Amino acid sequence: FNLMMDAASAPGSLQPLELDPEVNVVTQLGPWVRQRQPSELDYRIGVPRIWYGVGNLAQQGHGTEPLDFVDGDLETFYANSNFGGGGPGRGWGEYYTLDLGLKVPAERFALVPPEGSDPFNQEPYRPNYTFDKYELTASISPAVVNAQEPLGGGQRYYIPLDIPLAGSNQNFDPVIDIAFPLQYLQIFRMRLVPNLGSRFERFAIAELEVYGRGFVPEAKWESVVVDLEQVVNIGQVFFAVSKWRREGAELVPAQQAPASATVAVKTGLDDTPIAYLSYNDLQLPVEVTRKEYDRLKPRIFPWDPPAVGWRGPIADDEESWSFWSAPQRVSGQRPLVPKGRYLQLQVQLQTDSLWEFARLDSLEVQISPLLAERVVGEVAVAGELQPPGRRVQVEAGKPTEFVYDVRAEFGVGEQTGFDAVRIVTPSTGRFLQLEMGESLQMEQVQPDDVVQEEKGFAVYLPE
Repeated sequence: FNLMMDAASAPGSLQPLELDPEVNVVTQLGPWVRQRQPSELDYRIGVPRIWYGVGNLAQQGHGTEPLDFVDGDLETFYANSNFGGGGPGRGWGEYYTLDLGLKVPAERFALVPPEGSDPFNQEPYRPNYTFDKYELTASISPAVVNAQEPLGGGQRYYIPLDIPLAGSNQNFDPVIDIAFPLQYLQIFRMRLVPNLGSRFERFAIAELEVYGRGFVPEAKWESVVVDLEQVVNIGQVFFAVSKWRREGAELVPAQQAPASATVAVKTGLDDTPIAYLSYNDLQLPVEVTRKEYDRLKPRIFPWDPPAVGWRGPIADDEESWSFWSAPQRVSGQRPLVPKGRYLQLQVQLQTDSLWEFARLDSLEVQISPLLAERVVGEVAVAGELQPPGRRVQVEAGKPTEFVYDVRAEFGVGEQTGFDAVRIVTPSTGRFLQLEMGESLQMEQVQPDDVVQEEKGFAVYLPE
């Protein structure tokens, strides 16, 4: 999963995408999806989208394919010399919305018609096929679109976004090339009105293009699921980050740059962190495989039943996978994730500068075989091993003797056990004695060593 992360400019490293004013950023993103509410099973928030009109609503028989306008290929286009008014409402014209997924430093938007001539009337697309009127608006927040186009319906006609960029009521240029001040933008909406006064309303689009310059303020990358081939503990995560600044054609080190990198980890016991759900006879969600999910009936309307044979939601697999660990900003920390056989990594890069960025140069995750299949512990006050309500209560500031029991269960494989137990206490603690054995037949033994620490101590076991 890659949102505006560049893995090619510095092979072996990850850095945020840099926009070149001569390169259409639309072709650097993808794969694109063609609806505001995408139906693709693997769709995730942040994947770039383009849609015609409002949301998923499109007139029956409408001939345009929005994905043709973001593929970077002038040979894929839509053209019609008898268009008939277009859009959801004659006079409103056509309008298309592009959501790049994340903000980019943009400064230019272009509509490019196809090359060549109409095969029926032999008219050249350039300059004959023009739009009399157009309007370009933009936004930095998907919430603006969500407010305008509520899920499940709502208004069907054109509403501009909250940032106006350009417009014309008398356009003669087949290529509409719009320059505007460099700014962070994520969503663009282009409204187009063919020549409604002529007998034939000519319409032609090959590409919708976005250009900018500088580094994107945020980039996100997730690894594939890594099979570690056995259940392991996750240890420290080490990563190296360098910071750079663009100076002309060169990149120079800039260790004080306002840029950062974070790394997160999640672990699992099966090979997919996604849960595909259907329903049982009691209308309760049950997990199915991706292959089974593909064969189920999709629930499109609110009245579609949550019943056997119908698709349920697609969700994170909370049964077999952990949540993402807290993002680590400092190398060498140990993420708080449970044991697992499968591993996934997430890297996020941020910068507050157009010309400076952070680069992740290396990433290392330490793993170790399980010391035991399961380790459980409980603590009680000496002389009151079964307190009322199973809640231990002691007087603050008064020395109190505790008993701490630990039980380990061992499975097959390379579970060699452990040599020490560390006790962490809120203030200085004092070790009294150690007992070891099976169940209730424990005997007092002498530890190999006891290391006193500022808040607690470590007891090294004799076996």
